[in-house]
Amino acid sequence: MSAYHVGQLLGVAAVVAITIFVVRRARSTAWAVTAVVIGATILTVDATNFLAHGSDGPWATPKGRGLKAGFIDGCSRGTPEPTCKCMFDYISSQAPYDTPDGFVTLAYGVNSYLRTGDSSRIAPVFREAGRRCHA
Repeated sequence: MSAYHVGQLLGVAAVVAITIFVVRRARSTAWAVTAVVIGATILTVDATNFLAHGSDGPWATPKGRGLKAGFIDGCSRGTPEPTCKCMFDYISSQAPYDTPDGFVTLAYGVNSYLRTGDSSRIAPVFREAGRRCHA
């Protein structure tokens, strides 16, 4: 489960907890029913959003789509596109690279390698993805 999905789960738990708290503190049945209706509405919208976009999670955002497209485009200049897609899928499934913000941190090591020529600066997840996807 990615960090994004954990965040979604915690958000839903927070809505449930707040709804329960408000219902228990309600001074009348009308307030309790209102709290339940609002809580149920929020959960329904969250569930609809998750079903519509949950499979891609943070990669369904403009930033995520851009990173994925850029990675595959840059990679496929010297590697078959299916291998690049496999590598992206593998790397983006590994914490802390499972969100666009985490994925971006990989650039620091690559930039350092390009400046110094020291291949140890490149994150090991690249080698792991290469081994897994090159077969």
